[in-house]
Amino acid sequence: RERLAKVDCDAKKLEEAAKPLLSAADPDKFPTPLTVQESCETLSATVTQSLSEAKASIREQQEKLANCSRGPMFEAKRDLAQMSAKVENASKMCAKSINGVIAACKAVAKARCSEASASLREEAKKRNMTKEKLFKELAKGDRLVESDLCELLKLSPEHGRLLCRHVDPNGIGERKFYQLIQQYYVVVKEIAVTPEFEVGKCKTLRRVGLDEIFEVLEGPRSDEKLGLTRIRGRSLNDGVVGWISVSGNKGTPFLKEVAKPYYAFKTPTVLELEGGEAEDVRTLKVDEGFELLEGPQKETFNDAQRVKCKVSADGATGWLTIQDSNGVVYAKPSDKYMVCCTSIAMTDVQDMKVCKVLKRLVVGEVFLALDEMVEEADAGVTRVRAKCLEDGREGFITVQGNAGTKYAEGSRKHYSVVKTVPLQTGAKSVSESVRELEEGEAIEILQGPTAEKFEPLLRVKGRALSDDAVGWVTLKGDNWKSWSPYYRVLKPTSVRETPDAGATVVRELEKGETVEYMEGPVEDVAEEVCIKGRAEKDGAVGWITLRDASGTKHLDS
Repeated sequence: RERLAKVDCDAKKLEEAAKPLLSAADPDKFPTPLTVQESCETLSATVTQSLSEAKASIREQQEKLANCSRGPMFEAKRDLAQMSAKVENASKMCAKSINGVIAACKAVAKARCSEASASLREEAKKRNMTKEKLFKELAKGDRLVESDLCELLKLSPEHGRLLCRHVDPNGIGERKFYQLIQQYYVVVKEIAVTPEFEVGKCKTLRRVGLDEIFEVLEGPRSDEKLGLTRIRGRSLNDGVVGWISVSGNKGTPFLKEVAKPYYAFKTPTVLELEGGEAEDVRTLKVDEGFELLEGPQKETFNDAQRVKCKVSADGATGWLTIQDSNGVVYAKPSDKYMVCCTSIAMTDVQDMKVCKVLKRLVVGEVFLALDEMVEEADAGVTRVRAKCLEDGREGFITVQGNAGTKYAEGSRKHYSVVKTVPLQTGAKSVSESVRELEEGEAIEILQGPTAEKFEPLLRVKGRALSDDAVGWVTLKGDNWKSWSPYYRVLKPTSVRETPDAGATVVRELEKGETVEYMEGPVEDVAEEVCIKGRAEKDGAVGWITLRDASGTKHLDS
Protein backbone atom coordinates (compact mmCIF):
# COMPACT_ATOMS: atom_id res chain seq x y z
CA ARG A 1 0.00 0.00 0.00
CA GLU A 2 2.93 2.32 0.63
CA ARG A 3 4.15 1.76 -2.93
CA LEU A 4 0.65 2.42 -4.29
CA ALA A 5 0.50 5.64 -2.30
CA LYS A 6 3.85 6.69 -3.77
CA VAL A 7 2.53 5.98 -7.27
CA ASP A 8 -0.52 8.18 -6.57
CA CYS A 9 1.68 10.94 -5.16
CA ASP A 10 4.16 10.90 -8.06
CA ALA A 11 1.36 10.69 -10.66
CA LYS A 12 -0.39 13.73 -9.15
CA LYS A 13 2.87 15.70 -9.27
CA LEU A 14 3.22 14.84 -12.99
CA GLU A 15 -0.39 15.77 -13.65
CA GLU A 16 0.02 19.10 -11.82
CA ALA A 17 3.26 19.87 -13.69
CA ALA A 18 1.60 19.22 -17.07
CA LYS A 19 -1.63 21.08 -16.27
CA PRO A 20 -0.51 24.67 -17.06
CA LEU A 21 0.49 23.76 -20.61
CA LEU A 22 -2.34 21.31 -21.29
CA SER A 23 -5.00 23.69 -19.99
CA ALA A 24 -3.61 26.77 -21.78
CA ALA A 25 -6.12 28.45 -24.07
CA ASP A 26 -3.45 28.68 -26.77
CA PRO A 27 -0.42 26.42 -26.14
CA ASP A 28 1.36 28.18 -29.00
CA LYS A 29 1.51 31.36 -26.89
CA PHE A 30 2.52 29.58 -23.68
CA PRO A 31 5.85 31.16 -22.63
CA THR A 32 7.65 28.19 -21.04
CA PRO A 33 6.63 24.95 -22.78
CA LEU A 34 10.15 23.51 -22.64
CA THR A 35 10.39 24.03 -18.89
CA VAL A 36 7.12 22.12 -18.51
CA GLN A 37 8.34 19.34 -20.78
CA GLU A 38 11.66 18.94 -19.01
CA SER A 39 9.95 18.94 -15.60
CA CYS A 40 7.42 16.35 -16.81
CA GLU A 41 10.18 14.18 -18.28
CA THR A 42 11.97 14.16 -14.91
CA LEU A 43 8.74 13.36 -13.04
CA SER A 44 7.83 10.73 -15.64
CA ALA A 45 11.07 8.90 -14.90
CA THR A 46 10.19 8.96 -11.18
CA VAL A 47 6.65 7.72 -11.86
CA THR A 48 8.01 4.94 -14.10
CA GLN A 49 10.25 3.78 -11.26
CA SER A 50 7.36 3.92 -8.74
CA LEU A 51 5.09 2.00 -11.10
CA SER A 52 7.75 -0.64 -11.68
CA GLU A 53 8.25 -1.16 -7.95
CA ALA A 54 4.49 -1.26 -7.23
CA LYS A 55 3.85 -3.76 -10.03
CA ALA A 56 6.68 -6.00 -8.84
CA SER A 57 5.38 -5.93 -5.23
CA ILE A 58 1.80 -6.70 -6.28
CA ARG A 59 2.96 -9.49 -8.59
CA GLU A 60 5.04 -11.04 -5.77
CA GLN A 61 2.04 -11.08 -3.39
CA GLN A 62 -0.31 -12.36 -6.10
CA GLU A 63 2.00 -15.32 -6.72
CA LYS A 64 1.87 -16.20 -3.01
CA LEU A 65 -1.95 -16.08 -2.98
CA ALA A 66 -2.48 -17.74 -6.36
CA ASN A 67 -4.17 -20.85 -4.89
CA CYS A 68 -6.35 -19.10 -2.27
CA SER A 69 -10.07 -19.35 -3.07
CA ARG A 70 -11.75 -18.47 0.25
CA GLY A 71 -11.27 -16.76 3.59
CA PRO A 72 -9.17 -13.71 4.50
CA MET A 73 -6.45 -14.63 2.02
CA PHE A 74 -8.99 -14.62 -0.79
CA GLU A 75 -10.11 -11.10 0.29
CA ALA A 76 -6.44 -10.03 0.22
CA LYS A 77 -6.19 -11.48 -3.27
CA ARG A 78 -9.12 -9.30 -4.39
CA ASP A 79 -7.52 -6.24 -2.80
CA LEU A 80 -4.34 -6.93 -4.77
CA ALA A 81 -6.35 -7.11 -8.02
CA GLN A 82 -7.92 -3.70 -7.23
CA MET A 83 -4.48 -2.29 -6.45
CA SER A 84 -3.19 -3.63 -9.79
CA ALA A 85 -6.07 -1.93 -11.59
CA LYS A 86 -5.28 1.36 -9.85
CA VAL A 87 -1.63 1.07 -10.86
CA GLU A 88 -2.61 0.47 -14.49
CA ASN A 89 -4.99 3.43 -14.38
CA ALA A 90 -2.25 5.64 -12.92
CA SER A 91 0.10 4.44 -15.67
CA LYS A 92 -2.43 5.40 -18.36
CA MET A 93 -3.06 8.82 -16.81
CA CYS A 94 0.67 9.54 -16.62
CA ALA A 95 1.16 8.46 -20.24
CA LYS A 96 -1.70 10.75 -21.25
CA SER A 97 -0.10 13.70 -19.43
CA ILE A 98 3.42 13.25 -20.77
CA ASN A 99 2.21 12.48 -24.31
CA GLY A 100 -0.01 15.56 -24.20
CA VAL A 101 2.93 17.74 -23.16
CA ILE A 102 5.18 16.25 -25.87
CA ALA A 103 2.46 16.80 -28.51
CA ALA A 104 1.92 20.41 -27.41
CA CYS A 105 5.65 21.13 -27.52
CA LYS A 106 5.92 19.48 -30.92
CA ALA A 107 3.07 21.66 -32.23
CA VAL A 108 4.86 24.77 -30.91
CA ALA A 109 8.13 23.64 -32.52
CA LYS A 110 6.43 22.97 -35.87
CA ALA A 111 4.79 26.40 -35.78
CA ARG A 112 8.17 28.01 -35.09
CA CYS A 113 9.69 25.95 -37.92
CA SER A 114 7.18 27.32 -40.39
CA GLU A 115 7.83 30.88 -39.19
CA ALA A 116 11.60 30.35 -39.16
CA SER A 117 11.50 29.01 -42.70
CA ALA A 118 9.71 32.12 -43.95
CA SER A 119 11.99 34.44 -41.94
CA LEU A 120 15.17 32.78 -43.19
CA ARG A 121 13.98 33.02 -46.80
CA GLU A 122 13.34 36.73 -46.26
CA GLU A 123 16.78 37.10 -44.68
CA ALA A 124 18.44 35.39 -47.65
CA LYS A 125 16.49 37.64 -50.02
CA LYS A 126 17.43 40.76 -48.03
CA ARG A 127 21.11 39.82 -48.03
CA ASN A 128 20.95 38.65 -51.66
CA MET A 129 22.44 35.28 -50.68
CA THR A 130 21.92 31.67 -51.62
CA LYS A 131 21.00 29.26 -48.85
CA GLU A 132 24.59 27.95 -48.93
CA LYS A 133 26.09 31.41 -48.43
CA LEU A 134 23.58 32.27 -45.71
CA PHE A 135 24.50 29.15 -43.74
CA LYS A 136 28.21 29.98 -43.93
CA GLU A 137 27.41 33.53 -42.79
CA LEU A 138 25.35 32.39 -39.79
CA ALA A 139 27.21 29.24 -38.72
CA LYS A 140 30.18 28.99 -36.42
CA GLY A 141 32.06 25.94 -37.58
CA ASP A 142 29.68 23.37 -39.02
CA ARG A 143 26.72 24.23 -36.74
CA LEU A 144 24.41 27.17 -36.08
CA VAL A 145 24.64 28.69 -32.60
CA GLU A 146 21.25 28.31 -30.91
CA SER A 147 21.31 31.75 -29.25
CA ASP A 148 22.33 33.48 -32.51
CA LEU A 149 19.48 31.84 -34.40
CA CYS A 150 16.96 32.83 -31.71
CA GLU A 151 18.19 36.42 -31.85
CA LEU A 152 18.00 36.52 -35.65
CA LEU A 153 14.47 35.06 -35.67
CA LYS A 154 13.38 37.11 -32.63
CA LEU A 155 12.25 33.98 -30.77
CA SER A 156 11.86 33.60 -27.01
CA PRO A 157 14.61 31.39 -25.54
CA GLU A 158 12.29 28.46 -24.85
CA HIS A 159 10.55 28.54 -28.22
CA GLY A 160 13.95 28.87 -29.87
CA ARG A 161 15.32 25.86 -27.98
CA LEU A 162 12.22 23.86 -28.91
CA LEU A 163 12.75 24.78 -32.57
CA CYS A 164 16.43 23.78 -32.50
CA ARG A 165 15.73 20.55 -30.63
CA HIS A 166 12.97 19.70 -33.14
CA VAL A 167 15.25 20.32 -36.15
CA ASP A 168 18.32 18.55 -34.71
CA PRO A 169 19.03 17.89 -31.01
CA ASN A 170 22.78 17.83 -31.78
CA GLY A 171 22.80 21.27 -33.39
CA ILE A 172 21.59 22.51 -36.79
CA GLY A 173 24.11 21.58 -39.46
CA GLU A 174 24.19 22.42 -43.15
CA ARG A 175 21.72 19.79 -44.39
CA LYS A 176 19.22 20.45 -41.57
CA PHE A 177 19.50 24.19 -42.24
CA TYR A 178 18.62 23.60 -45.90
CA GLN A 179 15.62 21.56 -44.81
CA LEU A 180 14.58 24.39 -42.50
CA ILE A 181 14.89 27.22 -45.01
CA GLN A 182 13.34 25.31 -47.90
CA GLN A 183 9.70 24.26 -47.68
CA TYR A 184 7.96 22.04 -50.18
CA TYR A 185 4.33 21.06 -50.59
CA VAL A 186 2.73 18.36 -52.69
CA VAL A 187 -0.75 18.83 -54.16
CA VAL A 188 -3.29 16.45 -52.59
CA LYS A 189 -6.39 18.06 -54.10
CA GLU A 190 -6.65 20.00 -57.38
CA ILE A 191 -6.56 23.76 -56.82
CA ALA A 192 -5.95 26.97 -58.79
CA VAL A 193 -2.74 29.05 -58.83
CA THR A 194 -3.30 32.81 -58.92
CA PRO A 195 -0.92 35.74 -59.50
CA GLU A 196 -2.09 37.64 -56.38
CA PHE A 197 -2.61 36.72 -52.72
CA GLU A 198 -6.24 37.88 -52.63
CA VAL A 199 -8.29 35.19 -54.33
CA GLY A 200 -11.17 37.36 -55.55
CA LYS A 201 -9.04 40.01 -57.26
CA CYS A 202 -7.24 38.01 -59.94
CA LYS A 203 -7.54 35.42 -62.66
CA THR A 204 -6.32 31.87 -62.47
CA LEU A 205 -2.85 31.20 -63.91
CA ARG A 206 -3.66 27.50 -64.21
CA ARG A 207 -4.95 24.58 -62.18
CA VAL A 208 -2.47 22.23 -60.60
CA GLY A 209 -2.84 18.46 -60.55
CA LEU A 210 -2.30 15.80 -57.93
CA ASP A 211 1.28 15.03 -56.83
CA GLU A 212 2.65 18.28 -58.31
CA ILE A 213 5.36 19.72 -56.02
CA PHE A 214 5.74 23.40 -55.11
CA GLU A 215 8.71 25.14 -53.51
CA VAL A 216 7.61 27.85 -51.07
CA LEU A 217 8.86 31.33 -51.99
CA GLU A 218 6.71 33.31 -49.56
CA GLY A 219 4.38 32.50 -46.68
CA PRO A 220 2.45 30.64 -45.45
CA ARG A 221 0.10 33.60 -44.93
CA SER A 222 -3.45 33.62 -43.60
CA ASP A 223 -6.38 35.37 -45.23
CA GLU A 224 -8.43 36.21 -42.14
CA LYS A 225 -11.51 37.26 -44.13
CA LEU A 226 -11.79 34.04 -46.10
CA GLY A 227 -10.16 31.74 -43.54
CA LEU A 228 -7.54 30.50 -46.04
CA THR A 229 -3.86 29.71 -45.57
CA ARG A 230 -1.88 30.48 -48.72
CA ILE A 231 1.69 30.32 -50.00
CA ARG A 232 3.47 31.87 -52.92
CA GLY A 233 5.31 29.03 -54.61
CA ARG A 234 7.08 27.78 -57.70
CA SER A 235 5.97 24.60 -59.43
CA LEU A 236 8.83 22.20 -59.99
CA ASN A 237 6.96 20.83 -63.00
CA ASP A 238 6.97 23.92 -65.21
CA GLY A 239 8.28 26.79 -63.09
CA VAL A 240 4.96 28.64 -62.82
CA VAL A 241 5.00 31.05 -59.84
CA GLY A 242 1.88 32.13 -57.99
CA TRP A 243 -0.28 31.94 -54.87
CA ILE A 244 -1.95 28.70 -53.90
CA SER A 245 -4.10 27.68 -50.92
CA VAL A 246 -2.65 25.21 -48.45
CA SER A 247 -6.08 24.58 -46.93
CA GLY A 248 -9.64 25.79 -47.44
CA ASN A 249 -11.88 27.73 -45.06
CA LYS A 250 -13.48 24.49 -43.89
CA GLY A 251 -10.14 22.81 -43.25
CA THR A 252 -10.00 20.96 -46.56
CA PRO A 253 -6.31 20.29 -47.31
CA PHE A 254 -5.10 21.13 -50.81
CA LEU A 255 -1.36 20.83 -50.10
CA LYS A 256 0.68 18.66 -47.78
CA GLU A 257 4.18 19.56 -46.60
CA VAL A 258 6.86 17.13 -47.82
CA ALA A 259 10.64 16.84 -47.63
CA LYS A 260 12.75 18.30 -50.43
CA PRO A 261 12.87 15.76 -53.28
CA TYR A 262 16.15 14.02 -54.04
CA TYR A 263 16.97 11.14 -56.38
CA ALA A 264 19.68 8.52 -56.64
CA PHE A 265 20.25 6.10 -59.49
CA LYS A 266 20.65 2.33 -59.44
CA THR A 267 22.82 2.30 -62.58
CA PRO A 268 25.34 4.83 -63.99
CA THR A 269 23.17 7.55 -65.56
CA VAL A 270 23.98 10.29 -68.08
CA LEU A 271 23.69 13.88 -66.82
CA GLU A 272 23.30 16.35 -69.70
CA LEU A 273 24.96 19.48 -68.36
CA GLU A 274 22.93 22.68 -68.58
CA GLY A 275 24.26 25.32 -70.93
CA GLY A 276 26.71 22.95 -72.59
CA GLU A 277 26.94 21.44 -76.04
CA ALA A 278 25.04 18.27 -76.93
CA GLU A 279 28.08 16.19 -76.06
CA ASP A 280 28.71 18.06 -72.79
CA VAL A 281 27.72 15.33 -70.36
CA ARG A 282 28.99 13.40 -67.39
CA THR A 283 27.85 10.21 -65.72
CA LEU A 284 26.17 10.14 -62.32
CA LYS A 285 27.52 7.33 -60.16
CA VAL A 286 25.33 4.67 -58.60
CA ASP A 287 23.80 6.08 -55.36
CA GLU A 288 25.10 9.61 -56.04
CA GLY A 289 22.73 12.17 -54.49
CA PHE A 290 20.83 14.31 -57.02
CA GLU A 291 18.85 17.34 -55.84
CA LEU A 292 15.64 18.00 -57.79
CA LEU A 293 15.43 21.53 -59.21
CA GLU A 294 12.78 21.14 -61.89
CA GLY A 295 10.41 18.44 -63.07
CA PRO A 296 9.56 15.68 -63.52
CA GLN A 297 8.51 16.78 -67.00
CA LYS A 298 7.10 14.54 -69.70
CA GLU A 299 9.01 15.06 -72.95
CA THR A 300 7.22 13.93 -76.10
CA PHE A 301 8.74 13.42 -79.53
CA ASN A 302 7.64 13.63 -83.15
CA ASP A 303 7.95 10.52 -85.28
CA ALA A 304 11.25 9.86 -87.02
CA GLN A 305 11.20 8.81 -90.69
CA ARG A 306 13.14 5.64 -91.49
CA VAL A 307 13.88 3.91 -94.80
CA LYS A 308 15.45 0.67 -95.90
CA CYS A 309 17.91 1.41 -98.68
CA LYS A 310 20.78 0.29 -100.87
CA VAL A 311 23.90 2.43 -101.06
CA SER A 312 24.84 3.22 -104.64
CA ALA A 313 28.60 3.31 -103.95
CA ASP A 314 29.08 -0.21 -102.58
CA GLY A 315 25.66 -1.89 -102.70
CA ALA A 316 25.45 -2.09 -98.89
CA THR A 317 21.88 -2.38 -97.62
CA GLY A 318 20.37 -1.32 -94.32
CA TRP A 319 18.17 1.19 -92.56
CA LEU A 320 18.73 4.88 -91.96
CA THR A 321 16.92 7.91 -90.59
CA ILE A 322 16.05 10.44 -93.25
CA GLN A 323 14.49 12.79 -90.67
CA ASP A 324 14.78 12.46 -86.90
CA SER A 325 12.25 13.34 -84.20
CA ASN A 326 13.70 16.84 -83.89
CA GLY A 327 13.12 17.56 -87.58
CA VAL A 328 16.79 17.23 -88.59
CA VAL A 329 17.02 16.00 -92.22
CA TYR A 330 19.78 13.48 -93.08
CA ALA A 331 18.77 12.54 -96.63
CA LYS A 332 16.37 14.01 -99.14
CA PRO A 333 15.18 13.27 -102.70
CA SER A 334 17.75 14.26 -105.28
CA ASP A 335 16.83 15.90 -108.59
CA LYS A 336 20.08 14.54 -110.02
CA TYR A 337 18.81 10.95 -110.20
CA MET A 338 16.53 10.11 -113.13
CA VAL A 339 14.80 6.97 -114.30
CA CYS A 340 14.04 6.05 -117.94
CA CYS A 341 10.33 5.91 -118.74
CA THR A 342 10.94 5.16 -122.42
CA SER A 343 13.87 3.31 -123.92
CA ILE A 344 16.46 5.81 -125.09
CA ALA A 345 20.05 5.85 -126.39
CA MET A 346 23.15 7.16 -124.62
CA THR A 347 25.54 8.90 -127.02
CA ASP A 348 29.19 9.86 -126.84
CA VAL A 349 28.70 13.62 -127.50
CA GLN A 350 25.89 16.11 -127.05
CA ASP A 351 25.44 17.05 -130.76
CA MET A 352 22.94 14.54 -132.09
CA LYS A 353 24.08 15.15 -135.68
CA VAL A 354 27.55 13.74 -135.14
CA CYS A 355 27.14 11.53 -132.07
CA LYS A 356 27.54 7.75 -131.80
CA VAL A 357 25.36 5.48 -129.70
CA LEU A 358 27.18 4.01 -126.69
CA LYS A 359 24.26 1.93 -125.35
CA ARG A 360 20.52 1.85 -125.03
CA LEU A 361 18.89 2.47 -121.63
CA VAL A 362 15.84 0.36 -120.90
CA VAL A 363 12.70 1.42 -119.07
CA GLY A 364 13.40 1.64 -115.35
CA GLU A 365 17.16 2.13 -115.68
CA VAL A 366 18.55 4.87 -113.45
CA PHE A 367 21.20 7.42 -114.29
CA LEU A 368 22.83 10.35 -112.51
CA ALA A 369 22.78 13.78 -114.18
CA LEU A 370 26.36 15.08 -114.11
CA ASP A 371 25.64 18.58 -115.52
CA GLU A 372 22.69 20.88 -115.91
CA MET A 373 20.18 19.96 -118.63
CA VAL A 374 20.70 21.70 -121.98
CA GLU A 375 17.92 22.50 -124.43
CA GLU A 376 19.03 22.22 -128.07
CA ALA A 377 17.01 24.84 -129.90
CA ASP A 378 17.66 23.46 -133.40
CA ALA A 379 16.55 19.95 -132.61
CA GLY A 380 13.95 21.00 -130.02
CA VAL A 381 15.18 18.41 -127.46
CA THR A 382 16.55 18.55 -123.88
CA ARG A 383 19.77 16.66 -123.25
CA VAL A 384 22.01 16.02 -120.22
CA ARG A 385 25.40 14.51 -119.56
CA ALA A 386 24.82 11.51 -117.32
CA LYS A 387 26.27 8.40 -115.75
CA CYS A 388 24.49 5.04 -115.72
CA LEU A 389 24.32 3.58 -112.23
CA GLU A 390 24.22 0.02 -113.54
CA ASP A 391 27.55 -0.03 -115.38
CA GLY A 392 29.09 3.39 -114.71
CA ARG A 393 29.18 4.39 -118.40
CA GLU A 394 28.97 8.12 -119.10
CA GLY A 395 27.42 9.90 -122.07
CA PHE A 396 24.58 12.11 -123.20
CA ILE A 397 20.89 11.24 -122.85
CA THR A 398 17.76 12.89 -124.22
CA VAL A 399 15.31 13.44 -121.39
CA GLN A 400 12.60 15.18 -123.47
CA GLY A 401 11.91 14.92 -127.21
CA ASN A 402 10.91 17.64 -129.71
CA ALA A 403 7.26 16.64 -129.47
CA GLY A 404 7.30 16.90 -125.70
CA THR A 405 7.81 13.17 -125.17
CA LYS A 406 9.39 12.38 -121.81
CA TYR A 407 12.15 9.80 -121.96
CA ALA A 408 13.26 10.21 -118.31
CA GLU A 409 11.94 11.75 -115.13
CA GLY A 410 13.17 12.39 -111.61
CA SER A 411 13.51 9.25 -109.54
CA ARG A 412 11.35 9.05 -106.42
CA LYS A 413 13.44 6.26 -104.97
CA HIS A 414 16.82 7.91 -104.97
CA TYR A 415 17.97 10.18 -102.16
CA SER A 416 21.15 12.06 -101.47
CA VAL A 417 22.72 12.11 -97.99
CA VAL A 418 22.91 15.72 -96.75
CA LYS A 419 24.25 15.01 -93.23
CA THR A 420 26.42 12.18 -91.95
CA VAL A 421 24.15 9.39 -90.73
CA PRO A 422 24.66 5.73 -89.72
CA LEU A 423 23.45 2.88 -91.93
CA GLN A 424 21.96 0.35 -89.53
CA THR A 425 20.98 -3.30 -89.51
CA GLY A 426 17.37 -2.92 -88.32
CA ALA A 427 14.27 -0.77 -88.61
CA LYS A 428 14.76 0.74 -85.12
CA SER A 429 17.14 3.66 -84.69
CA VAL A 430 18.84 1.84 -81.80
CA SER A 431 19.97 -0.95 -84.15
CA GLU A 432 23.63 -1.82 -84.71
CA SER A 433 25.52 0.37 -87.17
CA VAL A 434 26.86 -1.03 -90.46
CA ARG A 435 28.85 2.07 -91.41
CA GLU A 436 28.60 5.84 -91.57
CA LEU A 437 27.15 7.35 -94.74
CA GLU A 438 28.89 10.57 -95.70
CA GLU A 439 27.37 13.72 -97.13
CA GLY A 440 26.79 13.40 -100.88
CA GLU A 441 26.39 9.59 -100.97
CA ALA A 442 23.46 8.27 -103.00
CA ILE A 443 20.94 5.69 -101.78
CA GLU A 444 18.06 3.85 -103.37
CA ILE A 445 14.95 3.43 -101.23
CA LEU A 446 13.90 -0.20 -100.99
CA GLN A 447 11.25 0.22 -98.31
CA GLY A 448 9.55 3.17 -96.62
CA PRO A 449 9.62 5.90 -95.50
CA THR A 450 8.01 4.51 -92.34
CA ALA A 451 7.32 6.36 -89.08
CA GLU A 452 9.26 5.35 -85.98
CA LYS A 453 7.38 6.31 -82.83
CA PHE A 454 9.00 7.06 -79.47
CA GLU A 455 7.65 6.69 -75.94
CA PRO A 456 7.53 9.94 -73.92
CA LEU A 457 10.46 10.42 -71.53
CA LEU A 458 10.27 11.56 -67.93
CA ARG A 459 12.97 14.18 -67.41
CA VAL A 460 14.22 16.00 -64.33
CA LYS A 461 16.60 18.90 -63.88
CA GLY A 462 18.79 18.71 -60.82
CA ARG A 463 22.12 19.28 -59.12
CA ALA A 464 24.65 16.57 -58.34
CA LEU A 465 25.59 16.99 -54.67
CA SER A 466 29.15 15.76 -55.19
CA ASP A 467 30.28 18.61 -57.49
CA ASP A 468 27.23 20.92 -57.93
CA ALA A 469 26.96 20.00 -61.64
CA VAL A 470 23.51 21.05 -62.92
CA GLY A 471 21.75 19.31 -65.78
CA TRP A 472 18.98 17.03 -67.01
CA VAL A 473 18.52 13.33 -66.38
CA THR A 474 16.07 10.85 -67.90
CA LEU A 475 14.12 8.67 -65.46
CA LYS A 476 13.89 5.26 -67.09
CA GLY A 477 11.86 2.38 -65.66
CA ASP A 478 13.17 1.52 -62.22
CA ASN A 479 16.68 2.94 -62.68
CA TRP A 480 15.99 5.62 -60.03
CA LYS A 481 14.79 5.87 -56.44
CA SER A 482 14.02 8.55 -53.88
CA TRP A 483 17.09 9.54 -51.89
CA SER A 484 17.68 11.21 -48.55
CA PRO A 485 20.84 12.90 -47.23
CA TYR A 486 20.38 10.83 -44.07
CA TYR A 487 21.61 7.24 -44.19
CA ARG A 488 20.63 4.37 -41.92
CA VAL A 489 23.45 2.00 -40.93
CA LEU A 490 22.54 -1.51 -42.15
CA LYS A 491 25.47 -3.35 -40.60
CA PRO A 492 28.30 -2.44 -38.21
CA THR A 493 30.96 -0.42 -40.03
CA SER A 494 33.68 2.09 -39.21
CA VAL A 495 34.08 5.86 -39.52
CA ARG A 496 37.56 6.47 -40.99
CA GLU A 497 39.76 9.55 -41.37
CA THR A 498 40.19 8.94 -45.14
CA PRO A 499 38.37 6.80 -47.73
CA ASP A 500 41.17 4.20 -47.70
CA ALA A 501 40.18 0.88 -46.15
CA GLY A 502 43.29 0.88 -43.94
CA ALA A 503 42.82 4.44 -42.66
CA THR A 504 42.69 5.33 -38.97
CA VAL A 505 39.30 4.50 -37.47
CA VAL A 506 37.48 7.38 -35.74
CA ARG A 507 34.90 5.04 -34.21
CA GLU A 508 32.65 2.11 -35.02
CA LEU A 509 29.05 2.61 -36.14
CA GLU A 510 26.33 0.31 -34.86
CA LYS A 511 23.42 -1.04 -36.86
CA GLY A 512 20.48 1.39 -36.85
CA GLU A 513 22.51 4.59 -36.37
CA THR A 514 21.87 7.61 -38.61
CA VAL A 515 24.57 9.28 -40.70
CA GLU A 516 24.25 12.72 -42.31
CA TYR A 517 25.69 12.96 -45.85
CA MET A 518 28.55 15.43 -46.38
CA GLU A 519 30.55 14.39 -49.49
CA GLY A 520 30.94 11.66 -52.09
CA PRO A 521 30.50 8.98 -53.13
CA VAL A 522 34.07 8.01 -54.04
CA GLU A 523 35.45 4.63 -55.11
CA ASP A 524 38.85 3.32 -54.00
CA VAL A 525 41.20 0.93 -55.79
CA ALA A 526 39.48 -2.02 -54.11
CA GLU A 527 36.16 -0.92 -55.67
CA GLU A 528 34.74 -0.02 -52.26
CA VAL A 529 32.37 2.96 -52.41
CA CYS A 530 32.47 5.46 -49.52
CA ILE A 531 30.80 8.70 -48.47
CA LYS A 532 31.93 11.32 -45.99
CA GLY A 533 29.34 11.66 -43.26
CA ARG A 534 28.55 12.79 -39.77
CA ALA A 535 27.14 10.39 -37.16
CA GLU A 536 23.96 11.86 -35.70
CA LYS A 537 24.57 10.18 -32.34
CA ASP A 538 27.77 12.02 -31.38
CA GLY A 539 28.81 14.14 -34.36
CA ALA A 540 31.74 11.88 -35.36
CA VAL A 541 32.86 12.84 -38.89
CA GLY A 542 34.71 10.67 -41.39
CA TRP A 543 34.53 8.35 -44.39
CA ILE A 544 32.10 5.45 -44.21
CA THR A 545 31.63 2.45 -46.50
CA LEU A 546 28.44 2.81 -48.50
CA ARG A 547 28.94 -0.38 -50.53
CA ASP A 548 31.83 -2.83 -50.23
CA ALA A 549 33.71 -4.54 -53.08
CA SER A 550 31.26 -7.46 -53.09
CA GLY A 551 28.32 -5.07 -53.58
CA THR A 552 26.98 -5.44 -50.03
CA LYS A 553 25.39 -2.24 -48.75
CA HIS A 554 26.51 -0.88 -45.37
CA LEU A 555 24.29 2.23 -45.53
CA ASP A 556 20.88 2.92 -47.03
CA SER A 557 19.12 6.24 -47.60
